[in-house]
Formats: sequence, structure tokens, C-alpha cells
Amino acid sequence: MSIQSWASSLITGQQQTNLALATINFDFSLVKVDAPGEFKPLGQQLAHTRRKAAESGSPHVTARKLGALFQHALPATPNLVRAYGTRTSEIAASKAIERESSMRYGIFSEHAGVDATNIWAAATSGPEAIAVHLLACLLARIWTGPEAAFIWVDLVSQRKVELAAIGDGAELRLMCGGFSDHPFQRAT
Repeated sequence: MSIQSWASSLITGQQQTNLALATINFDFSLVKVDAPGEFKPLGQQLAHTRRKAAESGSPHVTARKLGALFQHALPATPNLVRAYGTRTSEIAASKAIERESSMRYGIFSEHAGVDATNIWAAATSGPEAIAVHLLACLLARIWTGPEAAFIWVDLVSQRKVELAAIGDGAELRLMCGGFSDHPFQRAT
């Protein structure tokens, strides 16, 4: 509302409310979900910088958006998620570095210890993100790096095509926070 129209509405006694709900730009990918209990010991083992990146950095954003993209394509696997969380926490505990003794690593102390940033990012992004993380792990384990990357890009592209065929794309952009428009290319 301009100052002139505000002043004239004040004089004439009119109320001019401009509600622009369409201009609200909420990025759902920044929302942190509480990690399942089985993953909490893993999160406690992460260095501060890794935990921060996993909860609010680009690994978290990517995990949330991929989870949303594949939300209805992957089956719910609560037992697998529980077992995975328990096992990753056990492994992290066995490799634990005491925060006090980590100072011996000098300038690298914030990076010492278990690097489970992507696992914690998935755990704090919801069960869909954990399922996508496990799918990515399977692809990386079965194929070489370039092959797995190519397959992953193809899966994302095909999923975007499937979702675009369902509607006009507005729901897809809303659901994926603009991630559906992100160009994915295979690294060469």
C-alpha cells in the first residue's frame, strides 16, 4: 500500500487490506524434523560443524527435497529404518572420539570423528529422506561412481516427469520447493 493511498484511506475512513498470500515464499526444505530415536546416538557423535551442516546446510536441504520428490514412490519401511538407525548409531559409538581429546587434531578438531553428515541429514528430514538415502547407498554400492550418478540423475528426471504428468506442475513446485525445476546433470 502506498503512502498516498494509506493517507487517503485514513482521511476517508476506509480500510484497505492487501493480503498477498501468493507472495509468501516458504522453503519447506529448511524445516528440521526430529530424528527417530534410533538415530539420536549417531547425532550425538557428530562434530558440531557436521551436525550443523546436516541439520540446516545443503545436505539437509537436498535430503528434504529428495524425500519430498520420492515421497509417494518409495514404500514405508519402518523396521528397516529402525534397524538402520540402530546399526549406524552402534558403529558411530564404536568410533567415538571424545570431544576433549579431539583438540589434539588442532585446526581439524571440528572435522574429527565419524562423518555421518548425510545419514543425520536424512534422519532429520523425515522417513522419506531416509528411504531415499538408503536407495542412494544401494546405487553407490552396486555400480561405479559415474554409473550410479547417471542412474540417480535418470531416476530424479523420470520422477519429475511422472509428477508433472499428474498435474500442471504447480503442485510439484510447491511440494518440492522449486527443486523440481533444478537441472540435474551427470558430472563428467
